[in-house]
Amino acid sequence: MTNHDVTRRQAMRRAALGMTAGIWALATGCSNDSAADRAASPGEPESATTDSPVTSSPVTVDVASEDFEDRSGVDTVDISVVDNSFEPRWVIVSAGSTVRWTNNGRNHHNIVAEPEGTFVGIDHEQFPNGSVHTVTFGEPGDFAYFCSLHGTPRNGQNGVIRVVD
Repeated sequence: MTNHDVTRRQAMRRAALGMTAGIWALATGCSNDSAADRAASPGEPESATTDSPVTSSPVTVDVASEDFEDRSGVDTVDISVVDNSFEPRWVIVSAGSTVRWTNNGRNHHNIVAEPEGTFVGIDHEQFPNGSVHTVTFGEPGDFAYFCSLHGTPRNGQNGVIRVVD
């Protein structure tokens, strides 16, 4: 064994250790877990309820009106969250209606408002299979949302709640 081999071996170990540390830092740095999230019992489906959206700032949605499923006049509108979609994806509800998302998929999902803050979504840690999340929409407007694990605001698993008077 030469000094060159020892130095090379040490460099390889350091590189592997550095990569492991970097991956760990990235994984923990991207977590949205709060102390309350960590205290929740794992494995138990949770139900979260929120009041009206934080803001009624409407967004521009490039979805034809005829593609929306009209559920106006219904007090509680159900949306099934399945493996890579929301069903129905685009829905019309009346102001004051509650939207109830149920995770019927095999995987964790989340609900992220787009733009952020237009209503209270739910993190994937609180939304495993069988969980329910509800939001009551009080003001008219279009409220876009998506699952950041399986989509983006424009592609994949996303949807729009259109609230009408």
